[in-house]
Amino acid sequence: GTMKISELYQVFLKHPVVTTDTRDCPKNSMFFALRGASFNGNDFAIKALESGCAYAVVDDERVVGDERLIHVPDVLTAMQELAAYHRQQLHTPILQVTGTNGKTTTTSLTDYLLKAAGEASVAVGNIGEPPVNEIDGRAHNEWFVAELSSYQIATTAELHPRVAVLLNITPDHLGWHKSHKNYALAKIKLFENMVDDDLVVIDVEDAGIHEFDEYIYTPGRRFCKVAFDEPEGADAAFVRDGKMIVRLKGVETQLVATSELKISGHHNVINALCAATAALA
Repeated sequence: GTMKISELYQVFLKHPVVTTDTRDCPKNSMFFALRGASFNGNDFAIKALESGCAYAVVDDERVVGDERLIHVPDVLTAMQELAAYHRQQLHTPILQVTGTNGKTTTTSLTDYLLKAAGEASVAVGNIGEPPVNEIDGRAHNEWFVAELSSYQIATTAELHPRVAVLLNITPDHLGWHKSHKNYALAKIKLFENMVDDDLVVIDVEDAGIHEFDEYIYTPGRRFCKVAFDEPEGADAAFVRDGKMIVRLKGVETQLVATSELKISGHHNVINALCAATAALA
């Protein structure tokens, strides 16, 4: 038979490292057999167990012959439900950064700014630990600054960041998402569960983002527009007289002059504005 999420969660608690790649099978981890356009993880489940995984979660009933195989109706859904179930047990404010380029810079900067402000913060995602592996060890009210790829966002149903940053939409990863539109919508899915006071930070200069405005600017979402030249609105981040300014709910905070940034270049000014906004929000 197939396993219930509550039972799967008990297994996960004992083996709280998740992998979807047979080339990366830490001892005691759980392998989830995801399917993609050109691969089927079920085909590699036995190999994952041989490579050191404690369990393999599969959705093909033809994969048998090892008691460490866990059968579920659909692996992707099971992963989403497991993440949701896990988050229900916890309370962590999440701040997320996505975009094709500049994620790592912005994530590191935001993490640094939160720490400098005396907040407990951990950088997770593509530059640190996978987010789901980090949640267990966090302190109460600790911030997570997560750098997420479109692939990670697309496979998570329950994501609810307090602050989300969308840096840019450039056509990469099209192999996985089949089309530019799917790729863009996967990134925009980051905002799906955001409400009221949660803040979406957006680079309004990016032409790639602009193309998808109708999906981004939905009623009831709070936006902070980021650009070199001052955007209108109560929430904005920009450069005025050579100084970086963040305006939140109409209140302006003046930051350093762009000339003082250790990393120069227009896009790094935008990345820094996004990071500062995220930390101040």
